[in-house]
Amino acid sequence: MNLVVTKKLGKLLETTNGRKYVSDALEATQLIVLNEYKKQTPMGFTGELKGQIKVIKNGALEYKVTTTATNKGKPYPIYIHEGTGRLKGARDYGYTSGYTRSGTVARNSGGIRPNKFATRTVEAKKDDVKNFMIKTLRPYL
Repeated sequence: MNLVVTKKLGKLLETTNGRKYVSDALEATQLIVLNEYKKQTPMGFTGELKGQIKVIKNGALEYKVTTTATNKGKPYPIYIHEGTGRLKGARDYGYTSGYTRSGTVARNSGGIRPNKFATRTVEAKKDDVKNFMIKTLRPYL
């Protein structure tokens, strides 16, 4: 999810206090996204997929909500998100509160159905984040 910089916001970012206001607002919005991401993320093979959710801060104005789970040294959240085998690229399997389809199910069906938890998070919270940013920064614009 990216924040589009308007002329007014650009001018605000040029000021010392403005960068702090925007940074504080972004820090608050990452909590909105983080909570939804935790709801949408399936348990994974061992529960590690949900247990390894982190917020990575890249500078003052960039936050990334992601999961760093691995299986045998390979990052497997992308396989859960996009699917594997013949099911790769199929329609979104949807939310599941339990374990992802893996193991014998994957071998018998030819792959893992996509579970686009990150995409659903963005779709569910993009308006909330936008409204929060507008409400928070409007007094400074």
